[in-house]
Amino acid sequence: MSAPGQGNPGAADRKTSLVKMGAWIAVFLLLSISLVFQIFTWLTVRELREAAPAPSNRDLLENMQTELADMNQTLSSLAREQRWLQDCVFLLDKENSRQENMAVQVNALFSRLGEEETPFIRYRPKGEEEWTEEELHLTQGLEYSTRILLSPFYEYEYMAVARGAMEISSDTALIPYNVYGLPRWSTDLKLSFASGSNAVDFTIFVLVSQNAPLPEMRAARVSLRVESPGLEPESVLFTEDRNAAGAWSTAWSLPDAAVVNEISVFIDVAYENGLTRSEPFELLKDRVRYETGRS
Repeated sequence: MSAPGQGNPGAADRKTSLVKMGAWIAVFLLLSISLVFQIFTWLTVRELREAAPAPSNRDLLENMQTELADMNQTLSSLAREQRWLQDCVFLLDKENSRQENMAVQVNALFSRLGEEETPFIRYRPKGEEEWTEEELHLTQGLEYSTRILLSPFYEYEYMAVARGAMEISSDTALIPYNVYGLPRWSTDLKLSFASGSNAVDFTIFVLVSQNAPLPEMRAARVSLRVESPGLEPESVLFTEDRNAAGAWSTAWSLPDAAVVNEISVFIDVAYENGLTRSEPFELLKDRVRYETGRS
């Protein structure tokens, strides 16, 4: 028997266990009810969406399609507007060309041109703002022509213009350079680092194309010009390879590769008619590879 004033410990423990079990059952029931409610809500929302697709999405798609159609129509209209100039051909007139002025025949073909519209050709050295303008004269049908004088030292851009009740013009384009200009050239180089020093030895090759517009525009002398602050320019002549038309080469040494950022290098070409052309030359284009390629 238990002592007076003391309860039954086993009964108390069973009572505590029953209370805890009841609490866990209540929590489980609440979670189950919540899960069932969420599943029911999700199913209801899905049915509503399937039964009535959102009209805002359809409206957005229709608006995008309309805008794209309008854009395509605008681009097509602009393309048709540009087609009023069918073709523009430039031909060098060698017989009437002289040293500094290349005589060029311009032949333009239009797809349409109003009776009150007068066509012109505008041209200017590439990169400049001011245009030179020459009227195009009718030859036959919708074909027009004129003659312009161009310097062989510039690349030119042009546009065709027609003025009448209003002015219309073509896109700006480049006149093909080989029609009127000096022949281009390509360059290449080989290099080697001098043993035990910072000197770099260069062998530079220049290939001057032989499609000169005039015989007098053939290259007569090619030279390498090196400029550095505070020093007189250094000039090194190229030697022409008689067995390879247009091929020139020279050798040049840079005493210290560390000063490469302080010098400017140019290739100068003098032509048989006395004109000269000069362009900068990138001596060390890939400087990191050159400076670390020392053996």
